[in-house]
Amino acid sequence: MRRLFLIAAVSLPASAAAVPVLELTGGFGADRPFAARSAANGAQTAYFNPALLATDRTVFEVRAAALGRAVDLDLDARPAGYDVPASVRDARRITADGTARLDRRPLPTAELRSARGSVEPGGTDVFVALGGALPLWPDRLSLGFTAVLPTGAFQNQYPWHVDERAQYFDNSLHFERFGDRLQMTTFTTGLGVRVLDQLSIGAGATMLNEARTTASIYVPDAGEPEVVETATSVAVDAVFAPHLGVAVRPLGDDRLTVGGTLHFASESTVDGGSELQFFDYAYPEGQDALFQNFTYVYAFEPLRAGLGVAGELEAGGWQLDGWLEGTWSQWSAYRDRHGATPDWSDTVDVRGGVRAEADADAFSAGLWYAPSPVPEQSGRTNYVDNSRLGLGLGWRHGWTIEGQRLSVSVGLSGQRLLQRAHQKRSDAADPVVDELPDAVQVSTGEPLVGSAGLQTNNPGFPGFSHGGWLWTATVGVGVGL
Repeated sequence: MRRLFLIAAVSLPASAAAVPVLELTGGFGADRPFAARSAANGAQTAYFNPALLATDRTVFEVRAAALGRAVDLDLDARPAGYDVPASVRDARRITADGTARLDRRPLPTAELRSARGSVEPGGTDVFVALGGALPLWPDRLSLGFTAVLPTGAFQNQYPWHVDERAQYFDNSLHFERFGDRLQMTTFTTGLGVRVLDQLSIGAGATMLNEARTTASIYVPDAGEPEVVETATSVAVDAVFAPHLGVAVRPLGDDRLTVGGTLHFASESTVDGGSELQFFDYAYPEGQDALFQNFTYVYAFEPLRAGLGVAGELEAGGWQLDGWLEGTWSQWSAYRDRHGATPDWSDTVDVRGGVRAEADADAFSAGLWYAPSPVPEQSGRTNYVDNSRLGLGLGWRHGWTIEGQRLSVSVGLSGQRLLQRAHQKRSDAADPVVDELPDAVQVSTGEPLVGSAGLQTNNPGFPGFSHGGWLWTATVGVGVGL
């Protein structure tokens, strides 16, 4: 068993990782749905509360999981008169001193590359989750790990804009906490120490990455911009996001456990840029190329502090467990995929459940309410996010063969995305931008037809609504559970 644990640990991928899929689903464990910070729940314990590893038995678990998104994202019909006309290319905006070039360069609405709302927000992701706990000093010191491996891609990075700039790309809205955040490999290790019979502490870390990329581009002929010479360098560094846990057992056993956790903020960043050279070009003084820089932020998770209580009792031949947990998340510090910090709110979510075990079978059920940190999107931005109400069910069957404990388990959960609707308002703090302000034709100086009033290609204008379901199905086998 010890050899199996070590082989699995060293054979895992040693690069990119992130944690959003575990936070969004509450983990893939089936024994105690949505319980993680106050009660051990299989391989995911190393991530949620490593202090609970200290008294864990030798465990190795492999689980297949599917996460489905049956969601709706409906865009309100655009009223007439708000499209950007083709004449925008001949426009000069009117200023107090005369005229000036447009601050923005919106494309004619009829010529956008992608139809408004062309990206389908639903879909299903499949994962293999594995991990375990290895006692180094029985009942005192244990090492644990957990990994979640998406089967479709090792890691996806897909940035999008949440305002009128989306018109240049996919021209769509996206659920902010889905998408590429779910398509990233997760690898976490943890160490739990039982300091006293009543006190265990733990620490762990999740592996992330930071990347730097630079594209050096030489353009021999500006008249043929598709003919270029390119050399791109990429460097990827591993970084670690730490987390801490504590478990207090006032009675000295599992009849009552109070768990606390602290997960520090984490993100996976990509910094980069381009160095553009032309055959015949007068560069600014002190430069030998034109430089463009960018920063993308992926899989951001805020600072999270959790507190929970779990208890056990025997009744009529059954072992009954119950738990209640809450987590505060500092979503006000969220950074989106372009590094912007929107006006979001901190949240507190609440989870609870029960479990009953008799003979070889255990049945469990859990509830979860997670409020959305995103305010009404009445202005320029279109962050899509819902409060969630979840129900999870689990079943585990165990047996012993030649002294070795084996188990099979199944888990099902559904989270209702509570319906939301947004309407754009002119009195919003940061209203939808008039991308073509009152203007004149550059050649004649005559008023530009179609520039009066508001023109915008913002895909969220004049409003949108969203809701639906998240569902998770898992099946797993374990040794030593």
